[in-house]
Amino acid sequence: MNSFYSGLLGDVFVQQTSGRQFGEDRIFRRVVLSAYADVAAMPALELGCGYGRLLIELVQDGIKVEGIDLSSEMVDACRAGLVERGLDAPVHLGEFAPLSPGLRSYASMYCPLNSFSLIADDDAASEALRSFRSHLEPGGVVALSASGRCEDHGSMSMSLRHTLTLDSGPRRGFQVRVFEARARCRCGQHVQVRRRADSLAPIADAEWRKGEIETQLRRVWQPEDLAASLRRAGFGEIRMIGGAGDYVMVGAA
Repeated sequence: MNSFYSGLLGDVFVQQTSGRQFGEDRIFRRVVLSAYADVAAMPALELGCGYGRLLIELVQDGIKVEGIDLSSEMVDACRAGLVERGLDAPVHLGEFAPLSPGLRSYASMYCPLNSFSLIADDDAASEALRSFRSHLEPGGVVALSASGRCEDHGSMSMSLRHTLTLDSGPRRGFQVRVFEARARCRCGQHVQVRRRADSLAPIADAEWRKGEIETQLRRVWQPEDLAASLRRAGFGEIRMIGGAGDYVMVGAA
């Protein structure tokens, strides 16, 4: 599930998202602040916190937030980012499909950048939702970014999607070419994405090094399907923020 978030592809992800603001960020901030005020000032949990793009911003603003991510590289980067800024927040290495029973309870949980779609199996997604509810305080909320859109290239032929030069990290100065292919599965509920990152080291006479092809299967959630799954997991007061393409679905425990 995390092959796009480690190694060279992980470096590309960090560079392409670092410092960016997404429309859903404001939604998550409102959800977290509202729950923080209503549920005894308990912390929030970011599901799939990555390198801490949003988590660190919230912690800087004095909001209690913890994070969890499956990628050890991302967790290390998030912890390092907190230390660099003199901040402190628990960042857990582990899955959120489902959450570990050993975690504490939270006032809210939010899952940014469509990361919930990485749980491609519906039974696993249902189990994850039930675990979210079991870790929320009464009155707590969960907010999941999702997409009912499916960009379909029509075939699995790889094509060049991005060219960039890494500006930080151990591979600083490397030139990278990212190739991608994606196609909707026949069931209509999933899209398969393949990516490969080729690199050119910043040394004389270097040659392009071809990377390994990594594959991801993503669940395409139509709003009514995700709302129904939340309802079956025991959530109420379910509402959608945004359009049917890209949206945030919110439910209360």
